[in-house]
Amino acid sequence: PAALPQLMLTEAEALRVLSDQSHETRLALHNAMDADKGTQAAYPRHVKRYKLWWCLDQDRRIQADPCWVRISSEPVMQTKVAIWLQYESSRPK
Repeated sequence: PAALPQLMLTEAEALRVLSDQSHETRLALHNAMDADKGTQAAYPRHVKRYKLWWCLDQDRRIQADPCWVRISSEPVMQTKVAIWLQYESSRPK
């Protein structure tokens, strides 16, 4: 039997294939990095520590300034995490 001619991909289809391949590569790299560092086990612990610290920090801020408005730990936002990471990186270990 004669081989059927293959249809050419459009540029959009080819870009989609490349996008899918790059996404698969990124996921594989992410999973490898997590496996090597124990991130999956550590992440919930870090979130718990962040939430506890945030509540205590808000208590300290209210004690220092009764006009301070308590800000919830959630939703987690980059501004809050940056403040917590500054604390984490400077606290005695």
